[in-house]
Amino acid sequence: MLPRARKAQKLQIQLWPIDRLVFYVRNPRRNDAAVDRMCASIREFGFKIPCLVRSDGEVVDGELRLKAARKLGLTEVPVILCDEWTPTQVKAFRLLVNRSATWADWDEELLALELQELNEANYDLGLTGFTQKEIDDLLLLPNDDEKENAAPPLPDNPVS
Repeated sequence: MLPRARKAQKLQIQLWPIDRLVFYVRNPRRNDAAVDRMCASIREFGFKIPCLVRSDGEVVDGELRLKAARKLGLTEVPVILCDEWTPTQVKAFRLLVNRSATWADWDEELLALELQELNEANYDLGLTGFTQKEIDDLLLLPNDDEKENAAPPLPDNPVS
């Protein structure tokens, strides 16, 4: 059993009127510039990741999705209640959920393969979340033949 585990609760996704949800006023994440990208994601995939909320409507996680849903004119969104958390846990989780997205690295060769396959299928690569420059850089990764034929790097202190 996990140290802080509470009595097991059945995970339940509910649909709530969008006007019932309120933003956390001290959210340190600035995400207004990403709202249009999230709108495109919701248009393509639907609203598939519920917001985490308290029963008073305060958003614990999902502010960007909520902003996009409001911009798209949605009237209700899926939510999961997290009232079992203390106010301190809510505060810590808000930081954790945003920070944890930066913990992992990409295998750029495998990522390039995924992007290449999507590109060959004429899929809008902008819907992957990567910028056009990132996509271009990844799609231009050298293949094995190019690596073998590449000139070796110059030494820091060449000697002749």
